[in-house]
Amino acid sequence: MWLASVVVIITSASPQLEEGRALVQQLQFAQARARLEAAKASTTLSIDERREVFGLLAHCFAAEGRLPDAENAYAELLATDATAPAPLSGPPRLRDAFRRAKERLYPPNFASLSREVAAPGRVGVQLLDPWGRCGGGLFLLRRTTQGFVAEPVSLDERGHGQAELANAAAWYVEARSATGAPCATLGSAAEPFMNAAPVVESVQLSGGGAGPRSRVVPWLVFGVAAAAAVTTAIFAGLGSDSLARSRQAVFASDLRAGELAARDQFSLAWGFGAGAGLATLATVVLFVAW
Repeated sequence: MWLASVVVIITSASPQLEEGRALVQQLQFAQARARLEAAKASTTLSIDERREVFGLLAHCFAAEGRLPDAENAYAELLATDATAPAPLSGPPRLRDAFRRAKERLYPPNFASLSREVAAPGRVGVQLLDPWGRCGGGLFLLRRTTQGFVAEPVSLDERGHGQAELANAAAWYVEARSATGAPCATLGSAAEPFMNAAPVVESVQLSGGGAGPRSRVVPWLVFGVAAAAAVTTAIFAGLGSDSLARSRQAVFASDLRAGELAARDQFSLAWGFGAGAGLATLATVVLFVAW
């Protein structure tokens, strides 16, 4: 029975996955989906467990005649696990749903390298190779007096790897096909990276070039503008309250004290309001120019 081959019997760290697996075997697909939806939110699943969760979800949807939902389940898996394997068993409609989901996310022959945060003196990269084009491996190429020399870079099961730059004056990274032809690059011999400075954030690159700058500064200025606006509203409210109390005062001294307090509070509100306006203008300029 093909259903039995879909379910991989393993010891799972997720009780929801174990329950969902058992319910699928019992053909209780609606109840199984509820358990599997809870299981996929777990942060402790291994790669194989996560693949099983989405595979079982897709199977449940297909068994209920909901093929678009089965395709969406595969797409959600492939969005963060581009090398997840296609289902090896089951009806052709499941394999077709997997293929459509993959083609929806990754054009045919797609492969890319992205740079990741790494310690000073090292470069971190991730290879996305959903179609298995880059079977020849990943290489860091350093410039020497004899030209660029290639050194292999090891990748983990998710395509992440790091290499020691050793103060290389110029370098780039290249993934190669089984024939040795480049299938994805980060930098190039014509435009190599010239230093070992770590990046602030992960940047998706295709064939070299610098990534976008972090927008930390514009957001900090925006925070200042927001804080100033809130402070303006607080002092304006206090000033209005002081002015109202002064108008209700019976004694001249209370009237005078209330007016002075209101004046000081309105002055502070005006100052913070002007600051909020300038900070808001600066925020707009920074977001446009950054």
